[in-house]
Amino acid sequence: MTPAIHVELDEVPDCNELVGFLTRRGLACTPVTTGSRCEIEVAYATDPEERLHAEVSDALRTWLSEHTRPLVVTPVGDDSFVLRPPGD
Repeated sequence: MTPAIHVELDEVPDCNELVGFLTRRGLACTPVTTGSRCEIEVAYATDPEERLHAEVSDALRTWLSEHTRPLVVTPVGDDSFVLRPPGD
C-alpha cells in the first residue's frame, strides 16, 4: 500500500484549488468535504519505484546540464543508469 499524507483545510474553496495544484505535480488526491471543512488524502500517483526511477533520471540530466558534461543518461534495465557519450 502506498503511504498517504492527510491534509485538513478549513475552507472548501481552497480544497479544490489545492487538489488541482497537487495533481499537476504528479500526486494523487482524494478530497472529502464535510460542511465547511475539507480533508485530502495525498499519495504518489505512480508506484514509488517508478517515481524513484523518474526522479533519479531527471536529477542526473540536471546535474549533467549544470556541469556541462557531454554525456547522456541511458537506462540499463529497471534499476540502473549509465552516463555515456552520445552515440555510444
